[in-house]
Amino acid sequence: TVPVVAGETVNENEITNEIETGSGADSIIARNIKGQAEIDTNAGDDTIQAREIKDNVEINTGSDDDTITVTNNVSNQAKLYTEEGNDTITIGNDLKDNALIETGSGNDTVSVTHDMKNQAKIYTEEGNDTVSVGNDMKENAYIETGDGADIVNVGHDMKNQSEIKTGEGDDIVNIGNKMKNDAEINTGSGDDIVT
Repeated sequence: TVPVVAGETVNENEITNEIETGSGADSIIARNIKGQAEIDTNAGDDTIQAREIKDNVEINTGSDDDTITVTNNVSNQAKLYTEEGNDTITIGNDLKDNALIETGSGNDTVSVTHDMKNQAKIYTEEGNDTVSVGNDMKENAYIETGDGADIVNVGHDMKNQSEIKTGEGDDIVNIGNKMKNDAEINTGSGDDIVT
């Protein structure tokens, strides 16, 4: 494990090892994060920027208002965890191949610019969360939002046994084109809207 002083910036071309930062507003910048790397930024308003995250990587940003931005894919069983706080996660291309995003309580925003596919999963806990997939949600992809007034947007098709599940609260689910091939939406209690 490489310890980093709280509030410091780590800027590397490639991260494949373990990095742990103290509490504080930490920043980690890398072209690629891969090869079973583990990153734990603990408490503080942390920022992680990468071109690609893949290969069993595990990232935990701890509590507070964190931001993770990936310009390309998150794939190959990579796992992104944020804890309590109003967190923002942006994926510039696909979330795929058993990749996982899980946010803690708070008003979180998760955006996947292109496809969510091949058993990729997004879980958000309590809070007024927004989850958006720019193109297709397919191949057993799964989104589950916790209690709160949540919004889930899928830009094009939802298909191939994909599922959206929302918790208690007045939720909105928008599907841009078609639901097909055993796709499923389950809304919890509340005045929900599905379009």
